Amino acid sequence: MPLNTSLYIELLIAIMGPIFQCLACIILILLFPRLKNEIIVYHQYILVFNLLPIYPLDGGKIIVCLLEIIFPFQFSLKLIVNFSYIIVFLLCMNPTKITINRIITISFLLYLITKEKRRLKNAYQKFLLERYLKNINFKKSTIVDDEKKFYRNKRHLIKKGDNYYTEKDYLIKKYKN
Repeated sequence: MPLNTSLYIELLIAIMGPIFQCLACIILILLFPRLKNEIIVYHQYILVFNLLPIYPLDGGKIIVCLLEIIFPFQFSLKLIVNFSYIIVFLLCMNPTKITINRIITISFLLYLITKEKRRLKNAYQKFLLERYLKNINFKKSTIVDDEKKFYRNKRHLIKKGDNYYTEKDYLIKKYKN
């Protein structure tokens, strides 16, 4: 998916995962009423896991969309990745019995978060390149003094010293050199 997709569309996509999970649970209960309790328990575990505020799970994607309303794109991604590590650390601190499933799950989550952390710089360059290559029109605009303060849902006027550059002119200068 393009990184410059509307925040509201991406939020809707992220929310649809948990909504589909709930619908699947209801359908399975209707198809197999004798297994209602087991179906509910399994779907609750899957739903809660998917809604953990860990990027790139749906819960993490929902939070990053909300962060990007307030903070610049690059800062939001760094924030959610670091927050994801904290959440996994807190999951490790839970004093319940350690099982092989828990170890595998936490290892997998750490792998996913680390993979996303390594891709942060590339994701930001992709974000800028998409804005350069595509004529994306945003309703809101803001003045920034650095490209690292670009918001996902706004166009930018960049102030360098006493000069102002449109986002398009700034990106042309950046990528033509």
